[in-house]
Amino acid sequence: MQGSSIAGTVRNAVPQPIARPITEPARLDNAHIMTSAAPTVLACAAEFYDFVLHGVFAVVLAAVFFPSKDPALEMLGAFGAGFVVRPLGAVLAGPWRSAGA
Repeated sequence: MQGSSIAGTVRNAVPQPIARPITEPARLDNAHIMTSAAPTVLACAAEFYDFVLHGVFAVVLAAVFFPSKDPALEMLGAFGAGFVVRPLGAVLAGPWRSAGA
């Protein structure tokens, strides 16, 4: 029983690293950049479009949902509601979306 020692068993039981250490940064090709940048650009464009429409229709929304004697206060209420509701929607719908992914 020359090869079966406790020290040899412990040495063999030490887990080895799964991957090699990174020696140089990963190279990104154009296809990878486009597949990650295109959805980001589209999402930003959709969000911008959403707020432009909200700003254009803020006059109508202000008169309907936030009636007051001051038109500036009506506009502030209508446009500010979007900034309040959007994070609230993310908090409520985020876990639901993450569970489906």
